[in-house]
Amino acid sequence: ISLASPTHAVELKNHQLTFFTIKPPDLGIDYQSISSLKVENPAQSVAKITKVFSNIPSPERDMVLLNAAAGLYIADAVPN
Repeated sequence: ISLASPTHAVELKNHQLTFFTIKPPDLGIDYQSISSLKVENPAQSVAKITKVFSNIPSPERDMVLLNAAAGLYIADAVPN
């Protein structure tokens, strides 16, 4: 799921297809440019990963949380 733009998705559940769009602002997450997630070297990568594991608000953390939540939904671990 992208932080840079809406993500179009399709869910197959109970033999029915549901088409929808995931928009980060609808989930309390601001849109971010792709460049905010880009790294140029291993040190920058470590810094971004450290922010995520330290729970520091950042585009990196938002990306991980949004996609982890989607994974939990897909696995039927959460209702919505």
